[in-house]
Amino acid sequence: MIDALSLYIQRHAVWFWASALFVGLAFQDLAAILRPIVFPFAVMTMMMSMTRMDWPQVRAYIRRPGLSLFVGTMTMVVSPVCIWLGLKFVEIEDGLATGLVLIAAAPPLLSSLTYAIFLGLDDALAVTVSVPFNLLSPLIMPALLISFLELDLALGIASLTWRLALMVGLSFCGAWLIRKWVPAIGKGRMSHHIDAATVLFMTTFGIGVMDGISAIIINDPMKALTYVFAAVAFNAGMQLIATLSVWRLGGKLALTTGLVAGCRNVMLVIGAVSSSACSDIMLFLIVSQLPLYVFPAIQRPICRLILRITNGQKTLVE
Repeated sequence: MIDALSLYIQRHAVWFWASALFVGLAFQDLAAILRPIVFPFAVMTMMMSMTRMDWPQVRAYIRRPGLSLFVGTMTMVVSPVCIWLGLKFVEIEDGLATGLVLIAAAPPLLSSLTYAIFLGLDDALAVTVSVPFNLLSPLIMPALLISFLELDLALGIASLTWRLALMVGLSFCGAWLIRKWVPAIGKGRMSHHIDAATVLFMTTFGIGVMDGISAIIINDPMKALTYVFAAVAFNAGMQLIATLSVWRLGGKLALTTGLVAGCRNVMLVIGAVSSSACSDIMLFLIVSQLPLYVFPAIQRPICRLILRITNGQKTLVE
């Protein structure tokens, strides 16, 4: 029974993700109930993603870290600086501008491993970019955002570093304990259970963060639409630019690079700044979840088509 349910959730993950935000918008009472547990569910989602990782599979990339370092550095350092510089020539609201830079500086989504598996992409590359840069995020993000770019987050470097380190540390320690206590997970026998748990945690998180958003959309629909458009444009734009930049290395690897560049660990950012950020920043961070939940359902047939055309070109380490 549990196996069948887990397999069903695993197969239909993209539809669970896509429905989460709409359920949260339609049932605001439910979103309000789930809002207090957004933080622990964010940690548990990251924890499940770490538990799912096949560490022996990434050794080839670890031995040749050039591509992973390049993708991670371009994602977390170069892109926020470029966006910050570009926004100086565009007149937009401070909340939206700060939100864009925040998302651009966020590490790749830890669940990009799960996304890559569902989309048929290179999960090893997704792991070797997302894992080290999530671990480094408590060091990179505060220094870059507060010291260098001087963003006003109503948080000091020490406070932001602590919040990020707490979330990342709990996720990684929890994953290590789970793999130690349940050896079958490390052997890949329970992957469908881990995937199903990840999907349910992400779905619950997606519903909870929508608390209060319906009222904002009703009161100021143009602002909400503008923020949604900006979030979609950022994700799609980053994926397109990153994919094209390494296209010569093969379709599968290029699409994976685009995935980790566009899909950022927004829940990490929300957990770190939610107590201090202004309402406009929080609105953008929340709506920036929309592409993360909706895009996989759109991308799956596109990725399959591209991989079929390129004959599933092999990556550099295959």
